[in-house]
Amino acid sequence: DPAYEFSADKVATSKSAGKFFRSFVDYFYLVVSKNTESLHTIEKLQKKNGWCVGDAHLENFGVLIQDDGSANFTANDIDDSGPCPIGLDVARLLVSFNLYKVETSVDDMMKAYKKGLKGESYKIPDFVEATLEKSRNKGAVAETKKIENDKLVRDSDVSEVSAQDFSVIANAVLPLVPTGARVLDMVATAKASGGSAGMLRYEVLLKVNNSYLHLELKEETTPSIYPVKTEPIPSLKERVARSIQIFQAKPSRYYAAVIIGNKEMLVRPKFAGNLRIDWQDLSHADQ
Repeated sequence: DPAYEFSADKVATSKSAGKFFRSFVDYFYLVVSKNTESLHTIEKLQKKNGWCVGDAHLENFGVLIQDDGSANFTANDIDDSGPCPIGLDVARLLVSFNLYKVETSVDDMMKAYKKGLKGESYKIPDFVEATLEKSRNKGAVAETKKIENDKLVRDSDVSEVSAQDFSVIANAVLPLVPTGARVLDMVATAKASGGSAGMLRYEVLLKVNNSYLHLELKEETTPSIYPVKTEPIPSLKERVARSIQIFQAKPSRYYAAVIIGNKEMLVRPKFAGNLRIDWQDLSHADQ
């Protein structure tokens, strides 16, 4: 068991094995790296290197609206992406099946996975097809229920942004959007659970050509794959560019890496059509 300093706040919000698994991503890789010789399957999985999702689990997959308005089912969280043995993505995903108590056919999943690697077609689950259609219908627009009178709706999870921070963040975001865009509003948020618990986020509402654009800035740290990295981890800017190139077909133009104060942050769009898969919605047929 590797030496590890567990965050008391994260432990307190990890009410199940699945949530604990999501909250301490690097611990998973530390355990793997320290026990490789006795984990024979893991030892075999580490023979092929590539670019990993990093935090591959059920709820880190979903549908993202692309730059051309199409919908793409893919990994939707690239915080921990980087160079590592690609088999560990599969291993982490399979562990999440077990912890989430999802009844799935590993053989069927592996057959589809191998076909995907070869560029061959395979049957897409009905649940995914339905989510893709729902995503296309919602599209690359801001979720209007989160906006009122040109302001983001406040709830208990948000706090106000100081005038100084507002100016800094606006200056970082405006070069990423079309000329003439205006920043209307901004709030700070922080998740209470998960791998990014306690990390700072900003939500920014802009007006672009008479339409709303909702962006999120998410604080980034060293990717959790660091215990098993197979080469030096690139800068955030390089990592974001490579990850969206691999995991998306025609990614939105609004993905970027910026620095706010002394924090590196990922910028990404919050489109109504960007839909996360909720494992609790999966039927046995979907699984």
